[in-house]
Amino acid sequence: MRGLIAIVGRPNVGKSTLFNKLVGERRSIVDDMPGVTRDRIYGRFTHNEVAYELVDTGGFDPHPESPLVKVMKEQVELALEDAGAVIFLMDAKTGLNPADEEICRMLDKWKKPVFHVVNKVDSQGRENEAFEFFRLGVGKLYFVSAVHGRGVYELLDDIAASVPGAESVSPPDDSVPHVAVMGRPNVGKSTLINRLIGENRLLTSDMPGTTRDAVDTLWASPDGRQYVIVDTAGIRRKRKIEASVEYYSVIRALQSMERAHVVMLLLDARLGMEEQDARIANLAQDKGRGLVIVFNKWDLIFKDEKTADLFLKSHAERFPSLTHVPVLFASALTGKGLTRLLPAADLVKSEWEKRIPTGELNRFVEECVERTPPPAYRHKNVRLFYATQVESGPPTFVFHVNYPQGVTENYRRYLTRRFREQFSFSGAPLRLFFRKRGGRERSAFSGPLSVDS
Repeated sequence: MRGLIAIVGRPNVGKSTLFNKLVGERRSIVDDMPGVTRDRIYGRFTHNEVAYELVDTGGFDPHPESPLVKVMKEQVELALEDAGAVIFLMDAKTGLNPADEEICRMLDKWKKPVFHVVNKVDSQGRENEAFEFFRLGVGKLYFVSAVHGRGVYELLDDIAASVPGAESVSPPDDSVPHVAVMGRPNVGKSTLINRLIGENRLLTSDMPGTTRDAVDTLWASPDGRQYVIVDTAGIRRKRKIEASVEYYSVIRALQSMERAHVVMLLLDARLGMEEQDARIANLAQDKGRGLVIVFNKWDLIFKDEKTADLFLKSHAERFPSLTHVPVLFASALTGKGLTRLLPAADLVKSEWEKRIPTGELNRFVEECVERTPPPAYRHKNVRLFYATQVESGPPTFVFHVNYPQGVTENYRRYLTRRFREQFSFSGAPLRLFFRKRGGRERSAFSGPLSVDS
């Protein structure tokens, strides 16, 4: 791919640190534990006003033994296949390793520009100690410190001189749906995304915790619609999170939730929705994200023509606060039901962005009040004078009333229910605020007084 540069090397040589330095943000998780990065992580940087795409890869092992490391090697090879150039990163602190020499010979076979970079060279003295890398017999070595930026700009100047830029590649704008696929470990998130986009883009394994970083995939559907689909690490209960890497993986997953328009919550159909799934669903709604629930592994359920309806009925009875959320059934393994997932995300995004004209809104509120007036507050009538929609994404409404504190939780729930009956807002959280008429715009409240519950 024109302008795409792949960073490859053994585990723990600093690939993710260099990647983060170039893209200008902490996109890849950095830890002293080897093998933290597993999937391909994509980013973008500019040098001398020219744009380049960058891909971080997992630690490369020329002779993998475990199934997981074998798949990681395949992911590196896929990145090399797409790349227009390669940054081969080595580690000055550990010195020249036989695996470095083997990777160097292997890269020659790809017939692509390779920039041989020795990392963790923090001083001139360290550079003098790193001359053993000249045994590789390559034309030029770059001595850099990814942490401090030493030597990085010389490397970028040479890349710019020999690698075409990617001016035609633009990052997706905010109108492109961002769909974060989330759930507990090992429910099939990466497998589902790979199947959906028709590419082995994400690393999959039966071992829980395979995905560690949040991985963005910009993908165009057959009808030309663009999506940013985000694969995330599995989220376990807090008390089960032990290793620092898993902790930061969960943090990245939650950050991806905040960047998303729609959260696609993936569940294992054999287990149904469990408490941790409900926590993730409620967190997505609390953060104002749209939500779609997908029961994966539906092919493993023994079923007849009534099974889906019974499943939905049981789900609604157990989790009444989520009855407004679309529920779908799919199999990442067979592909069944996948064609309905992104249209559902499109629907939820449109509902999430929906605006109700003020006149129509107030006619409806008047009808709600006539049907069921709010209860009295201290023997005085609570009056809803008018309402306005102040935001969308998520839909947010302010009600101007005489006694905001007199609007009970039951009445807020009543209004929320009636709003959904009238306007749907499928999969979108609703935020209702109550403000005393005549006060300053936000003086009567400091946060949402009512959300879906």
